[in-house]
Amino acid sequence: MPVRGKMDLEVRDAKAAQERGYFLPDEDERLRELFVNYLSVRFVLLEGVASMEPMLSELGSYGDEDDDWAERLRAFVVGFTAATILVRMATFVVDLAEGRPVVRRKLDEAEPRYGIPVKSFTVIYKNLSSTRRMWRFHEALMFYEAYARD
Repeated sequence: MPVRGKMDLEVRDAKAAQERGYFLPDEDERLRELFVNYLSVRFVLLEGVASMEPMLSELGSYGDEDDDWAERLRAFVVGFTAATILVRMATFVVDLAEGRPVVRRKLDEAEPRYGIPVKSFTVIYKNLSSTRRMWRFHEALMFYEAYARD
């Protein structure tokens, strides 16, 4: 999982590649490894979030209202934690490419070795900058803050 404090080498690679206009082979591999790891973790977290959604939408189907609330709250916590990690990781990757067209183009290249389709970075960028998605995340954050003390 990309962690900002452990991306120093990748940031230096990105700056150097932007200055020269291309990636050296070892820089290219490091960037691809970072992106593949990010996409792998992203996939697992998205599956986790998706698996929690049915629990949150089945209002009243559990029977007892207190049990229903407790189950929904547990599902929310798992989903919210995953969503928070997703936003944070996407921010790190987008920040790496910010103002560096060479990096952005490299991340948007298809990589058949890892099954990465063309424009994968663009999809992540659009998801992170989506007003609708960020509004939903903001609503979840407000809910979390309202009930964090309980």
